[in-house]
Amino acid sequence: MYRARRPFSPGRLYELVHDKFVILEPQDEDEEDEEQEEESENDAEDSQDEDDTAQDRLGELESDENESRMVLRDRTAQSDSAAHSSDSSSQKSASETDATSVGSDEQEALDTKYPDLDLPTRLANKKAHPVFKPLLRSKGFIWLATRPYVSGDWSQAGAMLTVSGGLNWFAVVPEEQWPSPSQDVTDLIKKDFEGEWGDRRQEIVFIGEGIDVKAITELFDGCLLNDGEMKKWERIMKRKNLTSEQREDLLCRNFDDGWEEWNNPLDEEEGDGHDHAGHHHH
Repeated sequence: MYRARRPFSPGRLYELVHDKFVILEPQDEDEEDEEQEEESENDAEDSQDEDDTAQDRLGELESDENESRMVLRDRTAQSDSAAHSSDSSSQKSASETDATSVGSDEQEALDTKYPDLDLPTRLANKKAHPVFKPLLRSKGFIWLATRPYVSGDWSQAGAMLTVSGGLNWFAVVPEEQWPSPSQDVTDLIKKDFEGEWGDRRQEIVFIGEGIDVKAITELFDGCLLNDGEMKKWERIMKRKNLTSEQREDLLCRNFDDGWEEWNNPLDEEEGDGHDHAGHHHH
């Protein structure tokens, strides 16, 4: 079990895994419906050959590796609402932009730095890596520096890695909204709290044959914010008179983020509907 009480640098985490795993980042159903409508409109103007290209990419994402082991570790009192359907897994287009997305010149540089590798290449890279080679399965949740309100769901099997937005950290949810059928559950939730940042943390289970615990810990520790970065992060988090969206935008300007956007469940409940910002490497 890997644990840490400091956020990951999103850029360094992406740098670590991008060429060794096929990264899937599921989208919300509403976003998928919108994209399907756009694709239908484009089909009326563009040639049918473009549809075949999308199907070919999906085919590349299929892995021959079977899951020989499974680890299921649900977060306390959240298991019912934390389920994500793998059937809805898809990758968003790198051409999508938002208020904090990189410009075209920067995107071109990122595409050069992080080329779209085919499945055989990623499989070869994973098998050639001394630390990731024996890794069969991993599952848990992560804390990204640019996503201070929402945990990330992490699930890896073979060369397939799914990373998606999960639930809000309990630290940002009013206690009266916690699931508390009993005081025991509430006490269990509070047991995960530590220091100023509550229950925010890294927690990933790694399963495999002969995993080098020290080496894999060092790899992921290298993705954590260093002391200087952590001080900068804390200064931004402690700034007053910022909305959650403004704070996230400021964090994205200070820390490279290569992951797709995540929705904030709290915003959806309040009707704001804004997304967590994210830059796109792929």
